[in-house]
Amino acid sequence: MAHSIARVRLAVLALVLVVLFSACAGFGAYEAAYAGRGAPVAHPLEAADSPAAAVEAEAGARMRSVAESDAAAFTVSRPGDPAQPDPTVARVRVYSGALELSVARVDAARQSIIEYVEEIRGHVERSGDDGLVVRVPAVRFADAMRRIEREGSLLARSVETADVTEQYADLERRLEIAERSRDRLYVLLARAEEASERVAILREIRRLTEEAERLRSSLASLADLVAFSRISVRLVPRMQASGPVRDRIPFRWIARLDPLQTTIPAAARDIPLTLPDSFAAFQTGRRIHAEAADGSRIRAGARPNDPAGSPGFWAQALAYHLEPFYQTVSPVTLGSFEGVELVGRDAVAHHYFVLVTVREEELVVLEVFLPTPDARETLMPLITAMIEGGRL
Repeated sequence: MAHSIARVRLAVLALVLVVLFSACAGFGAYEAAYAGRGAPVAHPLEAADSPAAAVEAEAGARMRSVAESDAAAFTVSRPGDPAQPDPTVARVRVYSGALELSVARVDAARQSIIEYVEEIRGHVERSGDDGLVVRVPAVRFADAMRRIEREGSLLARSVETADVTEQYADLERRLEIAERSRDRLYVLLARAEEASERVAILREIRRLTEEAERLRSSLASLADLVAFSRISVRLVPRMQASGPVRDRIPFRWIARLDPLQTTIPAAARDIPLTLPDSFAAFQTGRRIHAEAADGSRIRAGARPNDPAGSPGFWAQALAYHLEPFYQTVSPVTLGSFEGVELVGRDAVAHHYFVLVTVREEELVVLEVFLPTPDARETLMPLITAMIEGGRL
């Protein structure tokens, strides 16, 4: 009898949570808390075929229904939606540049760039044998690009801008709702009498705390990208500017691959990959380009599958032709993609993934650049989830 009462109380608690969370203003952004999770207060020892479990299952279904309907309302009506731009909102933008310079002496050019960047209160993010990546205050971005160009003869130049206003506002909104919902659960916890109820509420409080920390970290990363613009500089010795070794690669798109620059054109239709929150998206849709505050990058595009080859064929071609330029080359398969992981020869080795899959007549190419082994360890689970969650 006591167990039956406890089960009924759990079911009632589920219903109370439905009312509590659906009453929160802006609960739509909180859809991740319950959508697809079933009833979060279900105790693992409860019998699935009990009357109370049936009531609890109904409560879980109602939770999902509330979350889904609120999520739809949130998506349609939130301020600043691209379909309904708000001209009064100050835009938040991220700037990124890439330069390729032919120089007489790589070491001298690198040192000159480092001294200039430190002079304007920027910093070096990565320095290697063939160039470096620097971060400069966003207000000095244009001046820095012009100044660094003077270090040599310009071979290539690109500037990209990402408007992250909506992404920033969305992260702030989700963080606010997660924290507010957690605070309400603390109130409910103080009123709970049964141990099983307290365990269930504490479990959800812990999940919301972890979610809040993740969102706070993503906001900090995005703010850092806004404040300090990234400039990637490739330095080519004049005697090697024509790149004779790469010129011998028979597949031009493989010869032109660069971990820090976009070389693959846009696809014929959208590439359905959902980027992790910690990345600012410069481009989405038919071409993807996103960067994180630590220098990690995700890019995707497509080219004709000509000559016609399977992902396995192209993975072998990538390994064979790029092996001379890297410390190690390893085969990789993630979801429908096959390719290679290339480890750089710098003192702090970077990891560069080039993965391909065939979609109709196109060869979809996904590039992931992770600047350090720590970045690889931290971000690879997110990258793997992104790839396996895409439907190409």
